[in-house]
Amino acid sequence: ELWVAKARDLTVSVHSSFSISSLFSVILYFFFFKQKTAYEIYQCDWSSDVCSSDLNHPTKSTFCLKLTIESWLPTSLNTLAKPSEVFLDKPETHEVLGDIVPYLTVKIENEDFIKTLGINTQADVKGVINYLKALVEQENEDKEKFVKLYKFLDAHFEDEEDSPKIKEEFAKNSLIFIPDADKNYYSSKEVIWKNFSNIFGKNRIYLEKYYPKLRKFFVEKLGISEKPTPKDYADVLLSISEKSKVSDEDKKIILKIYEELNRNLDSDYGNLISQEGWWDDFIKKPIFLTKDKFYSNDGNIFINDDNELYELFKDEGNISFLWLRRGYHPDKIKFFIKACKLRYLSESVEIKPLLEETTHPEKDVERTQLIKIVVIKYVLPYLYWKENSAYEKLKENNTLKKIGAVEIYAVDNLKVRYSINVNKGPISEEDERKCIYYDGHLYLKRDNDGIYNLAVEFSKVFGEIKGLDDFLMNLMNNLPHAEDIMKAKKIKYLPETESKKTTGTEGQRGKLKGSVSEEKEEELEEDSSKESFKETSLRSEERRVGKECRSRWSPYH
Repeated sequence: ELWVAKARDLTVSVHSSFSISSLFSVILYFFFFKQKTAYEIYQCDWSSDVCSSDLNHPTKSTFCLKLTIESWLPTSLNTLAKPSEVFLDKPETHEVLGDIVPYLTVKIENEDFIKTLGINTQADVKGVINYLKALVEQENEDKEKFVKLYKFLDAHFEDEEDSPKIKEEFAKNSLIFIPDADKNYYSSKEVIWKNFSNIFGKNRIYLEKYYPKLRKFFVEKLGISEKPTPKDYADVLLSISEKSKVSDEDKKIILKIYEELNRNLDSDYGNLISQEGWWDDFIKKPIFLTKDKFYSNDGNIFINDDNELYELFKDEGNISFLWLRRGYHPDKIKFFIKACKLRYLSESVEIKPLLEETTHPEKDVERTQLIKIVVIKYVLPYLYWKENSAYEKLKENNTLKKIGAVEIYAVDNLKVRYSINVNKGPISEEDERKCIYYDGHLYLKRDNDGIYNLAVEFSKVFGEIKGLDDFLMNLMNNLPHAEDIMKAKKIKYLPETESKKTTGTEGQRGKLKGSVSEEKEEELEEDSSKESFKETSLRSEERRVGKECRSRWSPYH
């Protein structure tokens, strides 16, 4: 019945001409119903047959192609199969493959005929791969059959000729059967071994669940990743970015992807993914989630690291901010931010006082002097002992010497302009400030009754040194107890040689008490826990500074 159905399917009606397909169908029909089969006729004297030379010719006729690509050979599975899908029924083939492959049910003795058609003569990798392809084409769902074929390929993978062929076939074709999936067949590029569904969900297939005993074949031989590669994470982010609506669960996954990519961009971790071929193209795509949608980075996406500035620019149409969960610190993905060329808001905004609009600017001599005393007595030792690398950099670029020229000006009103450059041009906003450091000077509103803003702005003189603003706030708010603060932090004197280099003076001890020899200096430093900041002259100076500060600066609340 199958033969008759096949013959009918292949029959082509002839109207004005007689096609090759029609000829092939008629021959099949004639042979089948006259008790004579096509393969019996063709194998009789295949070496002298015209079609033999035709099949071996680079350009084959339609008729002869049909002999190799049509499913017309009867098999042991009661099906019709292509020549490349069937095996000759030999005991040695049965011993290796058992009954999982189709065997030819007719006897063919002409070896040229067998070879030219491509019928499998033994249990080899090529034949098994061809049969796998046939099972996929037939949408076969017999898992045990697939398992046996995978085991056969696993056993034959060590062959130098076969192993690259197997890897290539699994990469190019969907030969991995997965029951109950959206689609049942996958290539080796579409699957991973371990279950990472908490991030990838149904976007990936996890093999361990289905083939736990075949890890060596899939992971070590086919090269399937045991866990997702950074590229896998990037692909999932691209998939989410194409959604019309992003769910809360999607947002959690996005942050996990940012963090995983960040880990692979840390030079301490190993090879940087930013040097891989796919990275540059990836970061040009709309993968950055903002408040309402995904955008590509065209220079308008910023990291909100300053809430005050964010409030000024958040409603600007030409500016977007990378979405991060409330309370999420950008430093957790700092390598990702840098590699994607995203800009921090605090580093991108230029703040300039509108001095022409200020009224009654006046140099505040007393506060200027107090600031210099604080720097020499406390800030320089703090930097030297606690942030030495920053200290050396400040010394190298002469910033420490410039600090001596800082002056404080008191003004009645202080208006500033905030400017940020984006690809469509600069955007500006104006607002009032209580204090600002600009062009080597500090400008302070007269009604500013606290030291918070002054401490923060003054810390900018030294650049971005983590914790310096907090140290200054604590110090300036408790100047009468400054010596106790320094002692608690175990901060020693600034060495005499450093005082001369950085401030051009003899240092706090030399200036207030007299110079100290280098030998004596080393002795004092060794016993600094007993002697630090206890000289009578320093205590006297401290009381004077504290008294003035209490009269000029009230504690900030």
